[in-house]
Amino acid sequence: MNNQYFPILKAKKGELEALSKLSPSVLARTTPIIELAKLGGKQLETAMKRTNTPFKEYVEKCSLAVSKATPKKLVMIDIFQWPANFTVETGEHILNYSIDQLAARGVIPCPIIGYDRWDIVEYKEAIKSINLIEGQFFSIRLDSVALEDMLDPDYFNEILEDITVETGLDPASTPVIIDLADISNKSVSDAIETIQHAYEHMRSLGFTYIIAIGSSIPASVNLAVKTKDSSGTIFRKEILAWKGFLQAFPNASLYFGDYGVRNPRAAENIIAPDMNGKIRYTIENSYFIARGHSLRQDNKTAQNNVLAKAIVDSHHYMGANFSWGDLRIMECSQGKFVGSPTTWISIDTNHHISSITTEIYEFTSQLAATVSRTEKA
Repeated sequence: MNNQYFPILKAKKGELEALSKLSPSVLARTTPIIELAKLGGKQLETAMKRTNTPFKEYVEKCSLAVSKATPKKLVMIDIFQWPANFTVETGEHILNYSIDQLAARGVIPCPIIGYDRWDIVEYKEAIKSINLIEGQFFSIRLDSVALEDMLDPDYFNEILEDITVETGLDPASTPVIIDLADISNKSVSDAIETIQHAYEHMRSLGFTYIIAIGSSIPASVNLAVKTKDSSGTIFRKEILAWKGFLQAFPNASLYFGDYGVRNPRAAENIIAPDMNGKIRYTIENSYFIARGHSLRQDNKTAQNNVLAKAIVDSHHYMGANFSWGDLRIMECSQGKFVGSPTTWISIDTNHHISSITTEIYEFTSQLAATVSRTEKA
């Protein structure tokens, strides 16, 4: 059954702590797609004062953190945020150096090939120079550029053929990521249509392992819950689209992924003093969001105790034993801690992954049972 979950997560403290606190059974059903977040802003300025090789040391630090969060785990790795020709100070391409550092620490890193970057000479040569060992594989990420190019099949197929020939990959064993990115302003039916077109086209080229990924959580909590110090529910259109596609094509080999609890366009390396307190609690087909107010206003981070209680007191709460994240929400509701924005990325993401893997398993099991009954009828 296609019940493996593929979340795109940044190699940052919040997401990595969330991974490290997953139960073994949940982690086994999760294949993280790790994006190396771009080093910039104040973080880069501080690093440059400390060392002459800030990017090299940043990759090493991130690789060590990933290895501690997911020891000996297979992860898919991408440098989507970085310039396609970026190299660290010692000359290695940043993707190659990341893969080498992860492998040296016991992780099994599987490089992602970006269709949109294939025409950059340095990027193509970097990909071609990667020697995969046992357990590793390439995957191909199709973003909005690729999905648009697919409307010109001859042009798109030419690029895919070049990727296949230059890397020697086997389409039948190469995962393809259909990256819908931010679909908060799109309809579920439009998302299904995009998935179907891309799925059918890639299948026609011999690719059989397709992953649909998207996110419908807004970049700002203000867009999800209009009134401060209140709560609300928004649909997770990405999972509704995935389920809708499989209900229409129950034998399709389509796997599910998303961007965790972050919007794909969320700002990086920016200090936001007016950030609202919030807890994003994943439930079936939706997010239940408790929104607070600016962290500079009354109650500041202590408002998290109130927000956590709103989650615990709701009929959505799954219980302290459901996940580490749920336990921490309960503890916060009891006033045992308040936490920082990074803390809540960890808590929200840990619950999210635990909830999603359960939802995927239950849906695919029910779908398989329905198909079985239909075939016997």
